[in-house]
Amino acid sequence: MISSLDAIRDRSNNPAWFDGSRAMRIIANLITHKIGADIVIPTNINMEDGLKDKFKN
Repeated sequence: MISSLDAIRDRSNNPAWFDGSRAMRIIANLITHKIGADIVIPTNINMEDGLKDKFKN
């Protein structure tokens, strides 16, 4: 089954977040192509804090 991004957005309980995430994906894509990145590791500060705490113990 193939869904359009608009159909997925319409099923979201937070369409504004979905719009922002689509825009950020485009920005990340442009930056990674510009710098020639082969690997992109998505993360956020919560993940980084969790890893830091895990390795600290």
